[in-house]
Amino acid sequence: MLAAEFDYSEISEKDAKRILAISLTIHWFSDSKDRVCRQLWHLQFTPEARKPWQEWTFEDLNIEDRLFQLTKPKELEEKLEEKINAAFEAMGNSNTNFHNLWQLLTYQNDEDLRFANFASKLWHMQEFLVYIQRKQLCDMSEYDPSNKTLWETHNRPWDYDHMLPSAALNAQGRGLRKYTSLCKIFQRGIGNQMALSFSMNRSKSDGDFVQHYQNSENEERELIKSAFALDEDKLDAFSLTLDASEDKAAAAKYIQATNKRLIKLYQQWFNDLSVEDLI
Repeated sequence: MLAAEFDYSEISEKDAKRILAISLTIHWFSDSKDRVCRQLWHLQFTPEARKPWQEWTFEDLNIEDRLFQLTKPKELEEKLEEKINAAFEAMGNSNTNFHNLWQLLTYQNDEDLRFANFASKLWHMQEFLVYIQRKQLCDMSEYDPSNKTLWETHNRPWDYDHMLPSAALNAQGRGLRKYTSLCKIFQRGIGNQMALSFSMNRSKSDGDFVQHYQNSENEERELIKSAFALDEDKLDAFSLTLDASEDKAAAAKYIQATNKRLIKLYQQWFNDLSVEDLI
């Protein structure tokens, strides 16, 4: 639709970023992409309704309230920290426990679900990792991003690796430690994941992430370092064990590190494409 606006010719970097910001916002944070796109077509090509795409805002994209409310990185960080602190306080003062993300996001505030819906969507958005690591993934052997058949799980040359593996917190019933369930919520999110080539992921298996990083060769080490996106002093937080999840300080260290990484990834996308201009 927008390519026709430019007669399918070259466009500026600024326009390209704007188009990508609009496209990814719809693709990632809409529950009805078709309806949104039909309305945008109407805005672009109906003379009496025409509004230049350069002036589109989040409200223009949010057709029939079909978009999850985008949140600025600072606000996202503050709200998630508030949820984390409330969870630790509740678990310290009572037998309250948190078994899933939705329970955490709506705790003490189950009326305004806009933020909870947005954060829940972002939490599991593995394609976000592809965007952040796009340059590395394109360099992987025999990968052509223009070939749709290579987008499928069974054809692509990478897999999504959990830095702290699920096995590290594998327990049920009485085997669970005090903060295990809360830590598991963060272990399942993209703050604990990165895209690694199949060969790298197989060599890591369920081993210790920090040890694997320290033992890795130059190319793999640089890939992990870049994808990690945090300072190296945060690495050891991803070596949490089941027994350590009994300790509030150890659990908080891991949870805060994964949360910080989630924010960092989101902020990179938000800043790279000037998404704030849409809000």
